[in-house]
Amino acid sequence: MARMAACGYGAPEVETTYRRSRELCLRLNKKRRLVRVLWGIHTCLVNAGQLVPSLELSREMRQVADSLGDPASIIESLHALGTSHAFMGNLPDAREALERIFALSPIGQHKFCGSLYLLDTCVTSLSMLARVLARMGLLDEAIQKAETSVDLANQLAHSPSLAYATFWVGWIRHARGEYADACWHLEAAMALCQKHGLPQILEWARVVRGSSLAHLGKVAEGISEIRRSLDTQLAMRCLLERPYCLTLLADALSFAHGYHEALRLCDDALKIAGETQGRSYDIETRQIREGILVVLNAAGRRDAIPMT
Repeated sequence: MARMAACGYGAPEVETTYRRSRELCLRLNKKRRLVRVLWGIHTCLVNAGQLVPSLELSREMRQVADSLGDPASIIESLHALGTSHAFMGNLPDAREALERIFALSPIGQHKFCGSLYLLDTCVTSLSMLARVLARMGLLDEAIQKAETSVDLANQLAHSPSLAYATFWVGWIRHARGEYADACWHLEAAMALCQKHGLPQILEWARVVRGSSLAHLGKVAEGISEIRRSLDTQLAMRCLLERPYCLTLLADALSFAHGYHEALRLCDDALKIAGETQGRSYDIETRQIREGILVVLNAAGRRDAIPMT
């Protein structure tokens, strides 16, 4: 967990350590510990953008958890399953898995398990459910869940969980087009990340803040922030939501008339989404791409073949 916090959730050395732990759990038949180890591998796979393997692993977690009959293990496996489905764009399946967590363990009965995970499971499940609801167009419900996640993180006095939850409030404010409010929350999350050494959440917040700045008219600053975050995430092997990040950069570049680069970024985003099955933002990417093609056609400068 120390390496995960310091190096990023998908860092190769983290995955190597967890896979060795898995071997030992299987050899010693330690099923309860195996669930936690599988959680670690799942986290590595998700954050490395390997969504199909992460979904397979989450299903393995569900089988192990069900065989144990342990509520905590079942909740952990549902969180993994919901997360994989969410980032793959399987929103109804993601919502069902995440909402089952709170049927099994109502928020008011939640017990903190920060010693077992980097982030509190209930906080992260609420935040992920908020993301799913936002992607389903239920923006009012989404912001309510996200703010509840922040409230819970504050009650737990767990700074990493608070940074994570605050980031998602900013993300949803951005999705609602509330860019000034988004910046405020994202900057608060970034400050927490800098204080507590949480580089990956910091970069997630930076890229969304950059997009918010671009929408607020600070286009050059916004583009610079997004580029910086993309480079840092790549160095950390954080490839989760790469199509989303590339789409945000393409959108910002279109404000600065950088249409040709923006078009290439949209094509890259769609290609990566197809390879990883991370199709959460295909519609937005295609919309931005089509808008750019309209501008290029009008100017007589189209030099790309439309992607089907």
